Amino acid sequence: MANLKTWLEEINRDYGRINAVMFGNPHYSDDDLPRIQKEEVGVLFDYEEACKIADFRFDEGYGGEEAPTFWVWTDEWVIVKGTYDGSEWWTAIPIAPHIAIKYNVKPHSIGV
Repeated sequence: MANLKTWLEEINRDYGRINAVMFGNPHYSDDDLPRIQKEEVGVLFDYEEACKIADFRFDEGYGGEEAPTFWVWTDEWVIVKGTYDGSEWWTAIPIAPHIAIKYNVKPHSIGV
């Protein structure tokens, strides 16, 4: 089992201070958003507010998608949720070419 708050804490620790988080998934109807209230969709939250919303456990393994889509911004990275066949993970993408060069990030090493 994973915890979305734990994911945010790991991102904050490993990729720099989180500046903003946005939750939501345009593929779901308002009634089907997993664990996120419809008034929280598309809103920018700071790190502390996002951690309060994201404090829940979910099964990130194959099967049904359980965590909401999210975007996270730090000074150097955009982090997005990836999913395939119900399996869920997050991926960090450099916000600019000089960041990719700084960390030696190659396109083949990123998967969403």
